[in-house]
Amino acid sequence: MGYSKYSEDITDRWVEDTRDREDAFFQQWSLEHVPTPPPPSGEVYLEINGRRLEDEEVFPTGTSIRFKAIVATRCAPVEIALRRAGKRSILRPNALGLYTVPASPPSCVEIEAISGAFHRFHIIDFVEDTHIDQIPGVAEEIAEFASNPPGWTREQFENFRRRLRDLLIQSSVPQSFANGLIEYFLAVQLESLGEVGFQPRLEAAFVILRKFAPFSDIAAMITQYFRYRTNTFCEAASATGTRQRPLKMLTDYFVGKISVNAKASVRRREVELVVPEVEYSVMEAVRAMLRDDPSAALGMVMVSRKLQRPLPDPQREDRLKVIEGRAYRALGRRDQALAAYRSLLGSPCQSFQNEASEYLRQ
Repeated sequence: MGYSKYSEDITDRWVEDTRDREDAFFQQWSLEHVPTPPPPSGEVYLEINGRRLEDEEVFPTGTSIRFKAIVATRCAPVEIALRRAGKRSILRPNALGLYTVPASPPSCVEIEAISGAFHRFHIIDFVEDTHIDQIPGVAEEIAEFASNPPGWTREQFENFRRRLRDLLIQSSVPQSFANGLIEYFLAVQLESLGEVGFQPRLEAAFVILRKFAPFSDIAAMITQYFRYRTNTFCEAASATGTRQRPLKMLTDYFVGKISVNAKASVRRREVELVVPEVEYSVMEAVRAMLRDDPSAALGMVMVSRKLQRPLPDPQREDRLKVIEGRAYRALGRRDQALAAYRSLLGSPCQSFQNEASEYLRQ
């Protein structure tokens, strides 16, 4: 049987585009059959009177804590969990959106802030509203360790940490207090050896101990010493409630509250602080200025600069320039005073800048 071929002219036909209707159908189907995805997780911050709660906080016993949870809008709702003595419970906010942690005896509680997959933990230590320094044996242990600086060994550091921790546990004081002291003494030793690693140690001591400042004079002094070292002087109350600031003489001198010819009042120093020799020379220069002895102050400035050659510190240099400027003014040596104050025009410390600008305008 033979074969034949059939041929026909094919013309383009118009075909209706139904993609929009299909998209609308499947979108509606998804709304009806696919569950809505949960809101995204949000970073949660806890605030007490407008101040953000840090990872670890210290509060006196017998007082309740009220805080607010802050999270970005359109994020997963916040849930606050409290863990105390191994038991976990959920905190509920009041009508103002404030969460309350009831008053607690000396103990440690954990607050967990949750938003979706986000979790943030805060440690709250409740301590007796008394001097940590007055816990039997604590002041003696610190004084004994600080009696022979800065040649401490690793073994001495570990023994000091262990003995101090044992004393603090008896009064439910967190071990982080001992850790802060260790960080400070390490900073002193490293700086005395001329090693740059002292700076993060000193900052770590400040971060750890500032929350203990209302309960410990040594913690308050180290906290204020860090501010003094960084030229960020500020008002601070001591744990005694007398409004007497640690390092008050030095702070008042550098912010200009004590004149060059003022007489320093002699007081018995109840709390001693181990400092590097290079910084002690600066303190002695200030004492010389308060004794109305600018020549001796300039001599101590030279000693400090000689000691700091292996490890220069710009903040210390600004303090030395302030002492030099005031000393040269007292001695009537205007050219040297002008040179000292000109170098302070670029100081990060606004108080030093203002003093220099005022003198140069004269």
